[in-house]
Amino acid sequence: YSGWWVALVGIEKPGNVGAVMRTASALGASGILIVDSAVDVFSTNVVRNSAGAIFTVPIVEIGGDRLHEFAASRSARLVATVPEGGTNLWDAPLEDAVVLLVGSEANGLPEGLIAASDDVVTVPMHTTTVDSLNASVSAGIVMAELVRRRQ
Repeated sequence: YSGWWVALVGIEKPGNVGAVMRTASALGASGILIVDSAVDVFSTNVVRNSAGAIFTVPIVEIGGDRLHEFAASRSARLVATVPEGGTNLWDAPLEDAVVLLVGSEANGLPEGLIAASDDVVTVPMHTTTVDSLNASVSAGIVMAELVRRRQ
C-alpha cells in the first residue's frame, strides 16, 4: 500500500482547511485527518474553500494520540512538516505510504509529535524576505512532491 493521507493538526483557519482538502483531492490523497482541531469541517468557509472536495475525499476526525495507531494500521510513516530544520523536501523519503502532518499556522506541530514522527521535512526557501509559508501552501508543495515521486 503506497497511499497517503494528510493530517491537519490543530489548524485554526477554516480557509486553510478547505484549501488543503481541495489540493489533497486534486492530487489523489487517500483521505484527510482532522486532528485536535476546533474548526467545524462542514462550516460554510471550509466547504467553499474546498470547492466541493470535502465531498470527494474521506475525512476522519481523530485525536493526536491515535495518529501512530492510524499510521501503523496502514503501514504508513508519519512525516512531519516544519518551517526549518527538517530534511530538505527534495531529499526526503516519500515513496512509501505516508501520513503527512501539517501543523497550525500559529504554533506548527506539537514538539512531541515532531519527535515521534518517522521523518521531518522542510520546504526549502530561497529567500530571506519570507520567514514562512501559509499552511495550505506548504502542504500543497509537499503533496505535489509526494505525488511526483510516485509517477
